[in-house]
Amino acid sequence: KTIQFIKHIRKLPGCGSIDEFRSDGGGEYMSAKLHSWLTSEGIKWVPSTARTPEQNGMSERHIQTIMAKTRAMLEHARLPVGYWSYAAQT
Repeated sequence: KTIQFIKHIRKLPGCGSIDEFRSDGGGEYMSAKLHSWLTSEGIKWVPSTARTPEQNGMSERHIQTIMAKTRAMLEHARLPVGYWSYAAQT
C-alpha cells in the first residue's frame, strides 16, 4: 500500500518530486520489496531509530493534529468512539 500511496501522491498537481522517504525503524516500512522499489525510483530511505518519536518530529506533530481534530469532531457531533475511523478520514 505504501508504494501505491507514493505513486498517488506523485500524480497530485504541484507535488513535485519525492527525494526522501522518512520513517521510523519500527518495522512497518522494512520490507525488501519497498526498499528495492524506493532505490529503483531514486528515492532515499531515511529511517530513524525505532521507538524514538522525537526523531520523527514532523510526522508525530501531524498525527497529533489529526487526532485532535478527530476528537473535536466526535465531541462536537456527540458521536461514540466507534465512529473514530470515519472522523479521522475527513
